[in-house]
Amino acid sequence: MSRIPCCLLYLAIYNPTLRPKYPIDDDEDAEEQAHILFYTSKERAVSRDRMLRQIGLSKALVNFTELFNPNDKCESIHSQSRRIILVSPEPNFWINACVELPKTLQASSPSKNAGKSKSKTAAKEKEKDAQPPVYDYEDGTVHDIAIRSQLLHAYERFKLIHGSFTSILAELGQEVLELQLERFFTVWAWSWNLEAKAQIADQLGLPLQPYYSALIPLLDRYSATLPEHVAPIVLSRTHIIPSTRYISGEYPDVLVERLMSMVPPPALHTEDPLAASVDTIQPVLDSDSPGSKAAPTGLFGLPAVNVNMDVRKWNWNPFPFGKGGSKPAEEGAQDIDEQKETNATPPEQPSRDGIEQGQPSNPTHQETTEVQVDSKALEEALASDGLSPTPQPETKEPEEDQTSQKQEPSEVDTLRIDTDTPRPARQNSLSVDEENRLLHVDDGTASPQSSKTILPRARFPSSSSRSSSPAPPEFSKCFLHLPSSDDLLVTRKQPVYYYTRNGTMLALIGVDDEETTSLEPDEILTAAQQATEMLDDIELTIQNAALSKLSESLPTAIKILQTPDQYAISTDHYMLQSPGFASDSGHLQNSTALFERDPDVLEVFSRGQNPQYWHVAKRGLSSHDSPTDESGPSRGLAFLEVFKKEASLPDVDNALAGILRKSGISESGLV
Repeated sequence: MSRIPCCLLYLAIYNPTLRPKYPIDDDEDAEEQAHILFYTSKERAVSRDRMLRQIGLSKALVNFTELFNPNDKCESIHSQSRRIILVSPEPNFWINACVELPKTLQASSPSKNAGKSKSKTAAKEKEKDAQPPVYDYEDGTVHDIAIRSQLLHAYERFKLIHGSFTSILAELGQEVLELQLERFFTVWAWSWNLEAKAQIADQLGLPLQPYYSALIPLLDRYSATLPEHVAPIVLSRTHIIPSTRYISGEYPDVLVERLMSMVPPPALHTEDPLAASVDTIQPVLDSDSPGSKAAPTGLFGLPAVNVNMDVRKWNWNPFPFGKGGSKPAEEGAQDIDEQKETNATPPEQPSRDGIEQGQPSNPTHQETTEVQVDSKALEEALASDGLSPTPQPETKEPEEDQTSQKQEPSEVDTLRIDTDTPRPARQNSLSVDEENRLLHVDDGTASPQSSKTILPRARFPSSSSRSSSPAPPEFSKCFLHLPSSDDLLVTRKQPVYYYTRNGTMLALIGVDDEETTSLEPDEILTAAQQATEMLDDIELTIQNAALSKLSESLPTAIKILQTPDQYAISTDHYMLQSPGFASDSGHLQNSTALFERDPDVLEVFSRGQNPQYWHVAKRGLSSHDSPTDESGPSRGLAFLEVFKKEASLPDVDNALAGILRKSGISESGLV
């Protein structure tokens, strides 16, 4: 059997109070056509009479229902094959959508007169071909609430980009309004997927960050540094953290959805700043040098020295230090002269020996992450019997004369290496004890365990780094149409400042170009300076909260075998949901429709047949909600799906009460 999916037949927007642009002489059709601002149909070419009949039917039913109850307007019209949804987003403006229900061709019954003559059978087949096909329509698969919410969502998007219908009609005129409606709703209408099952979460509001209760105070502390009319929010592609000012402002939900679409996805591989810390002494190898592909080695072919490596584990030469390690005075003086000439004209690129000794490619660069090793002192400390280091023309300091004083390996002191400030030139001849005393710059914090490790000394920032602090982040700006605080139908183009970092956006809303609500340059600078610290606090709080609940996420046999329950709690504008919540259950859709029809209904419990899952809907989450209060029952909705077949009604009720208690929605002030 072939199934024809649900589809849109036509979409129209009209205002019955509009009048023709030009005077007419008793032409009722022209007056009715002047009411229509936008019309699109599945059939490309539609006559004016048919268009007027379709919209005239909707206007007649709306006027007829207002005779019984002016406050309860007609919102939907049902027939066997079609569904008409009427939405009035603004006074006197109506959005009319006609939807054809999904249908399936009925199967023809087998012929009972198989033994009759062929002539009679052929005649009956001709009669069947002349009759139109008969379809079975699936009325229960289309939900009015879902279609109405999607129409209102499209209107809010149009209002955010272009402004409200009333504002455009008053400021720019009817022609401009018709043109903007044509550009927006034509594209939206024929990209509208009515066959997709409506998710209940799409009707409940914006998803809150799971740890919102600990994050909102951090955002409120940041908002205290801003002017009173500015409302900050922090959001990602999936969650929102509203401030108290933003909650009280009652901004449209589509504003946050628009900003969420502008947030870039977080980087998959982020560099850890601690990984760049100087914790090893490694040579700086040039990618073009022959030795760049080989493993880094230290002096005399030793492996790279780690700051936490114990000197006693090195491959020391069994011969004592100092024996035969001294140079004649003449050779030392000759080396000093050669070194002075080398220092007078420093080479552009260091030699390979200099690279292996840990010297940087640019000797004048002091603020580098690589440790600059005093190679001469290290060579003299590691010199073995009969071996004397060769002079290095690339070193900064001249070689000194060495004495023939013996030194045991146990007497090697801690080498604290200055990575920032250059070492002053030393005298030509120093004893080993004096040389070690110059190398050992201990601040009194060295421990006995580190007496035989090579540790980098704390770097001191240069004068340039001390004078310049990190530049504050720069805010970007976009313009959106937002309603004014006095009248929600009057929209005005306002700037929205935002700053994005690592998949998180900080947005400042409520700023206007007027003098009373504009941001001064110093105020923007203050907001930028505090933004980095506030985002760091939020990230740290989320990490700590996630680590504290790490034990709850450990897999157990029950969690693996049993499908976990899922829930969603709505506060009209915000939603708190279980991880991965997704439900297109018709039970929950019907419960929402029942809430709208009967204000006295507070809870709906239903159970399926196959599978036997529980579906629960509850409204009135705040403590002051009551059936007699006009706004009480509609404030707050909770939906729960329990996937335990053996669960009873009291078990489901207790599970819902426990979820509401742990969520803290009632005490948060969001309801």
